[in-house]
Amino acid sequence: MSDRPNYTMPDGTEQADRFPRALEPGYFQPEERGFNASLALGFDIAKHFAFYDLSDQRRGAWGDLFATNEVVVMAHILSADVRQLESEFASRCDRGLEHSVQFAFETAQEIDLWLTTLRASRHPVAGELSARIQPLLSKSVTGELQRLAQIIDLLRPDMPALMQLSFGGFHRLWGIRPNAGDAATAVRDMVQPLRDQVRTIVASLLNFIAHLQGILRPYLAEALPSQRHEPAIALFFVFLKLLEKVNGQFNRFTARHLDFYYRRVLGALPHRQRSDHRYFSVRPAEGHSGILFPAGTELVARAGDGGGELVFISERDTLISDARVESLCTLRFERDRFISPETELGYVTRIKALRRDLGVAAQSGASLADWPLFGTSSRLAGYRSAENANIGFAVASPLLLLGEGRRSVELQVELGDCGESGARPGYDLFRRELEALRGGRAGAEQAFRQLLGRIFRHFILFSDAGVDAQFRQQLTEVARQLLAPQAQRVLEQLLQMGPEAAFQRLLKEIFVISLTTPSGWYFVDRFVTTRLERDPGRLRRGLCFRFTLGPEVEPIVCYSDEIHGGRLGAAAPLIRFQHNPQASFCAYSLFDPLPLEAVTLDVRVQGLRDLKLYNNIGKIDSSKPFQPFGPQPTLSSYLALGSYEVAQKRLTGLTLNLEWAELPTAFGGFTSHYAGYQQAIAEADIRVDIAVLQDGIWRPQPERQRPSVPLFQPTVPTDRLNRTHSIAIEALDLFRPIDAVPGEAKFDLQLGAGNGFIRLGLSGPEGAFGHAEYPLLLATALSERVRAKKPLGRVPNPPYTPLLASVSVDYAARTRICVDDGRTQPRQQLFHLHPFGHAELRPIRAGNPYALLPRYDTDGNLFIGINGGASGEALTLLFDLNEETNQQSAFESPSVTWYYLNAQGWQRLPAMNIVLDTSNGFICSGVVTLILPEDLDRQSSMMPAGRAWLRVGANERLDALPRLRSVHANVIRARRRVDAGAQFPEELPPDSRWRTAGSVPGIAALVQLRGSQRGAPQESRRGFLTRISERLNHKARAVNAWDYERLVLERFPEVFKVKCFEGLVPAEFDPEAEAQPRPGRVLVVVVPAAGEGENLAYRRPMLDVQQLQRIRDYIRQLASPFVSIEVRNPLYERVQVRCKAKFLDDTNAGFYVRKLNHDVSDFLCPWIPFGYQARFGWMISREAVEGFIRSRDYVEQVTDFSMLHIAEDGADRYTLADTVSRGSSTAQSHRIRWRYPWSLAVPMERHFIEAMRGVEPIEPEPAGIGELDIGGTFIIGGTH
Repeated sequence: MSDRPNYTMPDGTEQADRFPRALEPGYFQPEERGFNASLALGFDIAKHFAFYDLSDQRRGAWGDLFATNEVVVMAHILSADVRQLESEFASRCDRGLEHSVQFAFETAQEIDLWLTTLRASRHPVAGELSARIQPLLSKSVTGELQRLAQIIDLLRPDMPALMQLSFGGFHRLWGIRPNAGDAATAVRDMVQPLRDQVRTIVASLLNFIAHLQGILRPYLAEALPSQRHEPAIALFFVFLKLLEKVNGQFNRFTARHLDFYYRRVLGALPHRQRSDHRYFSVRPAEGHSGILFPAGTELVARAGDGGGELVFISERDTLISDARVESLCTLRFERDRFISPETELGYVTRIKALRRDLGVAAQSGASLADWPLFGTSSRLAGYRSAENANIGFAVASPLLLLGEGRRSVELQVELGDCGESGARPGYDLFRRELEALRGGRAGAEQAFRQLLGRIFRHFILFSDAGVDAQFRQQLTEVARQLLAPQAQRVLEQLLQMGPEAAFQRLLKEIFVISLTTPSGWYFVDRFVTTRLERDPGRLRRGLCFRFTLGPEVEPIVCYSDEIHGGRLGAAAPLIRFQHNPQASFCAYSLFDPLPLEAVTLDVRVQGLRDLKLYNNIGKIDSSKPFQPFGPQPTLSSYLALGSYEVAQKRLTGLTLNLEWAELPTAFGGFTSHYAGYQQAIAEADIRVDIAVLQDGIWRPQPERQRPSVPLFQPTVPTDRLNRTHSIAIEALDLFRPIDAVPGEAKFDLQLGAGNGFIRLGLSGPEGAFGHAEYPLLLATALSERVRAKKPLGRVPNPPYTPLLASVSVDYAARTRICVDDGRTQPRQQLFHLHPFGHAELRPIRAGNPYALLPRYDTDGNLFIGINGGASGEALTLLFDLNEETNQQSAFESPSVTWYYLNAQGWQRLPAMNIVLDTSNGFICSGVVTLILPEDLDRQSSMMPAGRAWLRVGANERLDALPRLRSVHANVIRARRRVDAGAQFPEELPPDSRWRTAGSVPGIAALVQLRGSQRGAPQESRRGFLTRISERLNHKARAVNAWDYERLVLERFPEVFKVKCFEGLVPAEFDPEAEAQPRPGRVLVVVVPAAGEGENLAYRRPMLDVQQLQRIRDYIRQLASPFVSIEVRNPLYERVQVRCKAKFLDDTNAGFYVRKLNHDVSDFLCPWIPFGYQARFGWMISREAVEGFIRSRDYVEQVTDFSMLHIAEDGADRYTLADTVSRGSSTAQSHRIRWRYPWSLAVPMERHFIEAMRGVEPIEPEPAGIGELDIGGTFIIGGTH
């Protein structure tokens, strides 16, 4: 792994580090000697005073009275100052080896005196203590003392001062034997190793004294009050105890002096106790609403078993209604910077929706399990539970009633201009804006991306929009100034494709198309998307969709709520265009600013057989061959036909397809067949007049104006009659669509239908098909045979009676639905498909055109469904937010906008209707009080009906905002009443039962909610001294790092640690380069307390956004106005230990793997006292971690050891480092250091530990792909 230039930094400041050591109790005392030190001092002084008996004879010294008393010995031991002894030894060492050896001997001699005296004492306590000391002595000190004796013997010939040192008087417990060795080596050759040995011996002796002091105090406390002491020494003990009390009063001088200065001179006082606040949901009784819950009302509950009553007092008057929050929905227009080309164009990349119905659960304080406040994104937990939003548009039209045959549909969407068409063809408008962005002013990159989105819209939707070379060069130059190289490449690829190629690549599958069928929705799997073709004289902007349904596709029928769902209420077939989440391009932003002008629908059907047929005889059954003009056709015969499907449409073309049966088979057609008839009949002579039924009258009138067409296809003498013939029906301008309301059953010519039928009236030849002439011709032929007595000659063919095997129609129809047209067209409807409903597009109001897709002004949206609550009344909502965040730094509160739903759609809630908002823009839990508008629509189709709907929208920092745990209506805020002198109250149990102290009519219940503001007890003396001493240092001004850290820790007690970096800008920091300080820039990193409980090692606590803001705003007030301050949470760089371990108990290897995983995590955890702790500028040594593992009493051997280091920069970019990597230096592979200076190291939850059976060492190797975890250690493209 690569390394950074060496950079050491001081650690930050923790709350526990703030108290000055000089203010610690007992740090300085006028009389520092206690009982033990005074007794030891008395003993030392008594040694120098002679003792005279009653005969005035000298009998030794007063010290003899003390020497044999076990209390004196124990006090002497306890009064020994180990640190002072260490310092004295260091000075002796500086004077030479001889003096250090003398110090070691003197120390050992003093210990021996203590032990000898204790063993000689007859006091039981002394005996017990001696018995306890003996094993400690033999274990730790005896060997060192034996070695000291050998060193003295070795040095004695060359150092005369050591000649007097003898171990002969030492107690036999030491086990010192005379040195039998011969010290033949010169002393000067052994000075250095001997000096080290003496240091080790002295350290062992001093450690023994310190350990002895640790176990001695209980024995002293037991021995002192016993009645076995000599009266004189007992009186001395009493005197020292009385003196200790006097000294105690005297030693309070420093504390009293400090209090006098702080309180009397400076006038400082400790902070008073601060009450906590709670939120309560008030449930009105059944049938009650509009209840005033007055300020000052006392809320009472009992504090635990046997506890007193806790009293809270409501803070303000609150109107309680019957409103309940029953539904929550979120809609998120995500802008993922990793998705191209949308991110370069400033477009939306995904649209996600979530919905939850709360019902009664909302009133019981039920949690939403961290519901995303303004919709979830791919960066947030819960992303997979979000659904792709159902957003799009739909068209309902009778034109889509397509029952059978081959059905072709073409739908054109015409989009208006958003003020940019004037820029074509030279892109003049865009040129001026591009020039204005040169130079990279503040916000230029974002403005350039928005401009690119407009240019791309113009580029891809205009039918002849091209980019000339000059404009392309200008665009490329600005992009090089403002965009990253990757974004520049994306832009260049778009420009190289050209408009048509870009359209086909990006927009061909942006929608999912479906139609209504009897079994549900039929999804069109193949369709073609093109741009609108250019009309002569004008540019057109829009889309064209074409597809064909084969005969195998079931009929397209009218929309049904029961079958198709959605409550659209359309009375015609429906075609639906839904945003396609699987498309390669999200086109929502492409259409957002463009007004929808019209939708044109063209259909073409071939082979429609579902016809109703009539002739002059009656209704015809077309399921089998039939005679269209009856068995004896005349010029009064006709065939009338109609189709319920066709009758509802405005036709642009109609063709009748006839398939004849039993036609004459002779060559020459009817000319040959009717040979011998008086009137020659050819195919062209058999004609029909076409009439259209219009309002009950067959038109045109008079009949001679009706178009006449041949009934059969003409033939030549060498051909037979063609069985099929198509007749193009003209006079379609007379065809008027019918109203489908009466239904298909009443579409009947015999029942008086007024429109929708076409009649083919036989108009030639004069004798029609010769049925009247044929009997005469046949009689004449038979008569001539009788008269001539000749064989029967050629008899005329019987006339052809028209017989149709089948009849079908082909037709084309068109309709155009204009959004800005105030005229209503029967059963023609346009709909916007919203994620949770729909809206019919009514005639637009001036200045407020519709877009192709539903418009939402904000990327993040929270929808709140309210059941109950009267319009015009106040509604109080508590938003209980999980304020834990993944946001690294403070930012300004996002601007949120409130909307309400009325009959015209979403409307902005007037500012006067927002009475109160304590959530600070939804960055912390708080109460919002609103006045519900009078024009709320509770039955709107845009959202689930039966509720009043509110919407909150925001555009900025959506992923950094807290998540919603619960939301409640009818909420009051109350503060705790604390009586004078009362202890600071404990946390309230969540199931506390509450009541009002007095009667409030109409209130059924009070429910304690989770959101709260914690109070604080009265400031302790230690906290008071800390605060005032710091205040005297920084003087409420932030000048240096010490000031910043102390100011933050004092004002914000929830902060565990603060580190101030001077001249560091995280956005400009390069981990691979030398850091360049930036004057005037300050980074303050705040670390909150991790808390307690399980999984402490894996916690990565962060302050919420509101707290970061408060800290930043507070520091800004105290710092220079010329300093730019950033406050942020720490980064947490994760460490994973990888090794193989041999356990002493192989049979329970799985248990010990888990135990070792837990122990290693605790060792690396920054929140546990032992181990590495929370340190900035951290470095984890491979030897330290491996040594810790080896020190576990259940581990026999460790091998194949390495560590992984995972770092994140706070912007979803990760790096992975391995202490074992090919080509790395030895120094680099032995430790892990911070990658970002504002980071802390935390362990991963699961280390890679394997149990092994053997004990052979294994060389570690870099971690392979198969050993990495997705979502943990598997990092793409980010090693260092």
